[in-house]
Amino acid sequence: MIAGILEPDAGTITIGVGVRVGYYSQEISDINMELTTLANLREVTGDQTLIHRQAKYLGLIADELHKKPAELSRGQLTKLAIAKLILNDNQILILDEPTNHLDIASRERIEAALQHYHGAILVASHDEYFLEQIKIDKEIPVLGQRGTI
Repeated sequence: MIAGILEPDAGTITIGVGVRVGYYSQEISDINMELTTLANLREVTGDQTLIHRQAKYLGLIADELHKKPAELSRGQLTKLAIAKLILNDNQILILDEPTNHLDIASRERIEAALQHYHGAILVASHDEYFLEQIKIDKEIPVLGQRGTI
């Protein structure tokens, strides 16, 4: 609902004026399969230095930047999706099970990127180690479907 994909059955959700919300879906749906990895990142920013820095930081090597998403592993697709969210200058990231299907090295790269992210992060995850690494407070009570944030 916060990402604007579903409408609330009661109440309202108000996002501040100018606040950018980025959403990572388990299905990794925000990637253009016709473009290369690099072209996908260019959709978000034209700053080549920033693109290459973020890609390298997440572990996307130069060879992978010239591949189309269909040629990438699930972990590489996740890194691409997270890179797009971070490069898009979102103030809030909503991440739905971002560590599913990832090897340890990929998880560590994503953890490191999120540790340095300066906005708010809302995560749905069963991976307690991941939550601890990105400094998500597990003690916050889980809200029901009709809770408020």
